[in-house]
Formats: sequence, structure tokens, C-alpha cells
Amino acid sequence: MQTLMQVRSAAVSAHAAEFLARLEDRVETQQLTPAEASAYRTRMERAHLIANAPHMMQELGPGVWDVWSTGTDMSKVWTVNGTCNCPDADTASGGKAPLGHCKHRLAVWLRRSAEKDIRCLEARLEGLKLPHTHTYECGHADLEACYDHTCTTAQEDGACLACSGPSEEGYMHPEETMPAYNEKACAEAPVYDPPAQYEPAPDLPAKLTPLPEAPASLNLKFKKGQCEFMLTMRAHTDQEILDRLPAMLKGLEEQLGIKFSTE
Repeated sequence: MQTLMQVRSAAVSAHAAEFLARLEDRVETQQLTPAEASAYRTRMERAHLIANAPHMMQELGPGVWDVWSTGTDMSKVWTVNGTCNCPDADTASGGKAPLGHCKHRLAVWLRRSAEKDIRCLEARLEGLKLPHTHTYECGHADLEACYDHTCTTAQEDGACLACSGPSEEGYMHPEETMPAYNEKACAEAPVYDPPAQYEPAPDLPAKLTPLPEAPASLNLKFKKGQCEFMLTMRAHTDQEILDRLPAMLKGLEEQLGIKFSTE
């Protein structure tokens, strides 16, 4: 079984190898100088890495791609639309890419060639339909679609990874890496009181009269620094608000350092 990413990576590698092989032929036939072939080779090796790296390229539209920079500024994005706007491709301003073929343009060519191969695979009528999903003996289906046109069956003999577990040597199940439960140590562990800032809230009366429209209310508006605050107190009577007001003002002074005057 091969996933879409594996098929794309193999296609990119195949086109990169074919490109490098053609360079050698053109040097032998004197269509390219050794220096030009070396420049192409260096940029193709870097383009190969970019085309296979995840999330390094994005197709914005037909023939238009964004390619993330691999230089010192990783947030820089170069746009490839027939040409590239990177300094290496700007031969008029000192760019050294041969004929403007920088690593970003070559990476786009590799990815587009690979996508074309994948579309050809999906259109094949031989064997299983592409893409297809493999099913295991445990009854589970694979999470990723298979793009391997050489598959003769989609039914796997063994169980899936979730049921059988990884087979890599040295793998340890998460439960095997957990320390054994020590009941005595847990029973003897000290119990600490919660810190003062997390003290439980006081118990409230079981029933409170709902206040959809409070008969009495008081709005406090004050400013500290560059911040403005507004506090609304609601109750059934004015006297209830006046009784709670001193404690509210004292709390604001302690928490925010605001001094209220009687003027």
C-alpha cells in the first residue's frame, strides 16, 4: 500500500533524477557548460527537498504557486508564475540562476510533474480503482487512501495498527511505561490545604428571589490609569444597596488600589 504522499514523493524523486541525468547528457553533447550544469544541479537538489517537504508550497491558481523561503527569513514567500520574484531568479539585477531557473521554479516544476503523474494514475482502469481503501481482518478500514496501482487486492491479511499495535522493534506500549500503582504510597501522601486565593466560596442561600428587573440599582463608574471600569449593583431596595456599598468600596480599594472620597 502507498499513500498519496508516498506516491507524490516517489514521483518528485523520479523527475528530479531524470532532470539530473539529462544534465549529464547535455554536458557531454556540449549543450551546457560544466559550470551551468553545476548551477542547475545545486538548485535541483534544493528544489527536490522543497517539493517533498510538507506545507512548503501552495497552489493559488492555475500556474501560480507560493513557495516559502528556506533562507534566513523563513516567513518570506516567493511567488512563481512562469517566473519567480526571488533575487536568484532576477538575472537583470545580479541573480545567478541559469536562465532564471531558481530552486523555487524547479520545485514548482517537480510538483506539477508529480501531480500530473498522479492524475494519470487515478485515470487508469487496470486493477483496483484509484484511490482505494484497504480493509483489515479486524474489520477496520485504513485511515489513508491507497494510490498504489500495483495492488491486486484491498483486503489485508492482518489486523490494523490500532488492533495489533506497532511492530517496530523497541516499541513499548504506553501502559508498560507507566509506573506501577502504589496504593500505600497514595494513602500516605500528605493532603495540603488549598491556598488562600483558592478558598471555597461561601455557601449561598438555597433559594434566591429572581431579579429579572431589579427595583433598585446603582452604577459605579471609575477610572484607574488608562482603564475605565463600570460596576452595577442590583437589589430589591435602595437600603440593601446602601448596606452592601461600604464592603464593595473597600474591596475595590484593596484589589485595585482605588481611593474613594466622600466629596
